[in-house]
Amino acid sequence: MTSTVTGDRDHRHDGWDRHERCDGGEGQWANKWVKGHWEWKWDQGAWHDGYQDHHGNRHDGWWGQGHWKPHWVPGHDASHWVTDHWNCHDKW
Repeated sequence: MTSTVTGDRDHRHDGWDRHERCDGGEGQWANKWVKGHWEWKWDQGAWHDGYQDHHGNRHDGWWGQGHWKPHWVPGHDASHWVTDHWNCHDKW
């Protein structure tokens, strides 16, 4: 497993009541041999939105410790839609 972090951006979200869903990443059509495979890498972390509790008190966002997530490495037959990276998370 690799610990290299590449191509990731961290996002902070403004607004207490904002809910977002991201798609599963970005990719491209490739009707040729691109020599790839999936590997896991360590994502440095994720910013969690602030929230307002049932007493009406607002709480600041916080920085998550991180997690493993897959990324695309050259070495696979990709004659279909390939997701080349995952950089989104559900925000609820």
